[in-house]
Amino acid sequence: MATTKKTGGTSGQPSGTPLTPGTLDTRGTPGTLGTRGTTRSKGNTTSQPPRSPRSQKSPRSPRSPRIPTQRVSSGGTSWGAASLATGRSLLIVESPAKAKTIAKYLGSGFVVEASFGHVRDLPRSELGVDVDHAFTPKYEVPPDKSARVKRLKELVKAATAVYLATDPDREGEAIAWHVQQVTGAGRGGQPVFRVEFHEITQGAVQHAVQHPRSINTHLVDAQQARRVLDRLVGYKIWRALKSRGYNPGPEFS
Repeated sequence: MATTKKTGGTSGQPSGTPLTPGTLDTRGTPGTLGTRGTTRSKGNTTSQPPRSPRSQKSPRSPRSPRIPTQRVSSGGTSWGAASLATGRSLLIVESPAKAKTIAKYLGSGFVVEASFGHVRDLPRSELGVDVDHAFTPKYEVPPDKSARVKRLKELVKAATAVYLATDPDREGEAIAWHVQQVTGAGRGGQPVFRVEFHEITQGAVQHAVQHPRSINTHLVDAQQARRVLDRLVGYKIWRALKSRGYNPGPEFS
């Protein structure tokens, strides 16, 4: 009786016999995979744990859109006034340091400029109060503020809207009113808004711009009354002390 001759290496299956599902045909090749997870080597079999699937990196969260910023110099914005403000809104604050920070929060649609405090006051060389006509104050732009007022006028003329963001107190309200008076804001047809915020944060600044108001004339009148009284009393005392050889300083002028 004829015998069947087995061929092939280490798989242990006769040639021509179909492989068990899930195996690789590696007959005659020692040290290769047979059934899944089993390594066949010379004379022994070791079991290996199945490979864990490659860990997938969690998708990156989309970046929030970057708000365009304004470059601001120590005296305000750094480009020519007319070209800078054309087609944009103008926001005026008192401090140049605040202007730099606020410009980052409002983006390219705004020009942020500083008034450097008061832009006009009572004259130093005279009383500056008309006592015969309801104590009407006589204001003038100090020489050291003339260049600042000129730049603000140019920016106001080119702006589509003007936001007065001076300090949220009686003095700040008066400064906003004086800025509007000397620059002519609103005379060109653009709207003029008074905005107020109590902290320099992005949320506070943007909320103030979205919820503007008009200038509070009661606060303005209160500041003017205080200023007139200071001048009526202080100026006369200053003159009296000066005539007696004292140097009371410029605070009484």
